[in-house]
Amino acid sequence: MTVQYPGLDGELPIHGIDLGTGIRPLVTEPPPRRLDARAYAADLAEGLTDEEPVDLVITQCMSTSIGVEVARLLVARGHRPLLVALDGAPCAARHVAGSYRDTLRRYRADSAGLAVTGAALRAHPADVLSAMRAELTGAATAALLAGAADAELVAPMVDDVVTVSMSWLGHLVAAHNAPGEPWPGETLVVTSRDTPFTGPWPAVPAPETVALDCAATELIGSDAVREVLRSRLAAWTGRFR
Repeated sequence: MTVQYPGLDGELPIHGIDLGTGIRPLVTEPPPRRLDARAYAADLAEGLTDEEPVDLVITQCMSTSIGVEVARLLVARGHRPLLVALDGAPCAARHVAGSYRDTLRRYRADSAGLAVTGAALRAHPADVLSAMRAELTGAATAALLAGAADAELVAPMVDDVVTVSMSWLGHLVAAHNAPGEPWPGETLVVTSRDTPFTGPWPAVPAPETVALDCAATELIGSDAVREVLRSRLAAWTGRFR
């Protein structure tokens, strides 16, 4: 199964990788609204049954912190998943703030955005997201009105577009608010040339790392990643069956 935010521009779905077996995407529309990784993961795992073994939990980039918690829940239910992180990285406050600023720029806002700190994201995540939504709503409204849009039509259009942006920002906040406890199972980290993170990560200690010579945007669709995952899947299932 996969833990990947759905529908991001330019990203291929992990569940499209041909591994010779079914791959289930856990994050679907609408994504959970939980604001910490453990609760978000619990929502994702709620509908799972224990009838079939789960061999791989495949995550991407900053969704990995949520994937760790999904894998932890599966272990508690008797599964033995290998955690696979494609360009896996922890989500820091600067990543949430950067994504928020990028969204403001897309709305043609001149504001630098509200200050986003790790302390605020952990202590008052709902308040931070509420303030972000208010600023994005103002920026989107101004942009649409500047384009001579009909004022009566602006409000529902703004609500739709801001809701999409807030869903992604909420996902990042949940990833940021991960407990950070070490994952006790095994981890395979597959990196591209552009991998955003190469430092020590207490939540994912001593992973096996495979570096591939491809761009980040090419990683999921590459023949190399398919072959790496097929090989590890065969080896992993061979150990327990």
